Amino acid sequence: MAVITTNYMKPKFLPVLEMCIENGLTYGYRRAFKHNDNPSEEQITDQIKQSIMHELYEWFDMENINE
Repeated sequence: MAVITTNYMKPKFLPVLEMCIENGLTYGYRRAFKHNDNPSEEQITDQIKQSIMHELYEWFDMENINE
């Protein structure tokens, strides 16, 4: 097994954040219509919000910064 020695690797936060938001938006919109042909605006926005938050939790570690 090769050992990789590098300097500190820093992720590109903005592209990852954009990806999370775009994926969550698309998934949430589709999910709002999954079992309901005519969801309310509130149902659509709730599904989008939940899906975006799910994506963020998948890609980012949410730690309590006040500790």
